[in-house]
Amino acid sequence: MSESLDGQGIVYSHTTIHAAPANFADEAPYTVVLVEHPSGLRFTGRLKDGMADSGDTVVLSELKEDAYWFKRPAEGTS
Repeated sequence: MSESLDGQGIVYSHTTIHAAPANFADEAPYTVVLVEHPSGLRFTGRLKDGMADSGDTVVLSELKEDAYWFKRPAEGTS
């Protein structure tokens, strides 16, 4: 099954990684989000900047090294 994941979704759950595995240690702390797409599909990814709260709107920013990266939408566009 292939589905386009462009657009925005809602943060369903999140966690901030402080003690990261060795290959991600230089990126800690970083936030991992579980995003609910409007289609109902839920998938994980990384938040580009800062923290997230459940219910926040996020936008798919890029696919980098097989990981989805999200960001908050620009002010006034959500």
